[in-house]
Amino acid sequence: MLSEREVRLLMICVEVISVKDAARKMGVTDSTAYNMLHRIRRKYKDGRKTVNTILNYKRRSPLLEKILEARKTEEEESGET
Repeated sequence: MLSEREVRLLMICVEVISVKDAARKMGVTDSTAYNMLHRIRRKYKDGRKTVNTILNYKRRSPLLEKILEARKTEEEESGET
């Protein structure tokens, strides 16, 4: 399951042009933002989903919300928290 900060980073990344801009908006270093995205990609790779597809939208979309909600529901049903 994604942490609140990871979800926030994804939401910001779809609104801005670069990860560096997202890092500035979150108030973290560039390397922290890249590390968070690496962890997100690893989590979604395990679930056979790709974060790159989500980030390519470059804006908040209903698809992003559906994907994140589906992942949360899957984890809740499997007993992961």
